[in-house]
Amino acid sequence: MAATRKEIIIAPKALEMMEAAHPTGAEREALLQVVRELATDVSRAYRILFVYPPTYRIDVGRFRIHFRLDDTHVRVGFIGVY
Repeated sequence: MAATRKEIIIAPKALEMMEAAHPTGAEREALLQVVRELATDVSRAYRILFVYPPTYRIDVGRFRIHFRLDDTHVRVGFIGVY
């Protein structure tokens, strides 16, 4: 776990894409839990190759979350299925 907690910023478009996939209540809860964990621990995520700036992905059931990191923020740009 990281020593400091990062602020999580979720793009409005990411929430729209998530809603378009019609998540169940259990999927919503799982997504919320994983996004909260990203504030302190990104060890389960892996880097998407050949993308700059560095972008990371974490899978939550059928959903994928793409995000970028800096010293103080986790910026979520995609929550959806593909």
